[in-house]
Amino acid sequence: MAVLGDVLDRGAAAGVNRTARAMRVAHREEPTMSKKAGPKQAATVEELLWSVLFEQEALRRVLVRKGIVSNDEVFAEIKTVRQELTGKPGK
Repeated sequence: MAVLGDVLDRGAAAGVNRTARAMRVAHREEPTMSKKAGPKQAATVEELLWSVLFEQEALRRVLVRKGIVSNDEVFAEIKTVRQELTGKPGK
């Protein structure tokens, strides 16, 4: 089973529409990741990224553990999604 580092290396934290949309919104409100969230902000960009990463990793682990998908299928799909959304080939 892949560990968090493997998932990061293969780009699992990138390419999801809602993530990209949320990051764009958060970035407009929070130009730097070092500042704390203001009263109108739910989280900093960094906090949002970590939250999404944890959710995605947990979901991947459950799906693999239950035999619904394999790690190879997940990573192939990540590569496909990255290419679709960025126009760049996956790593």
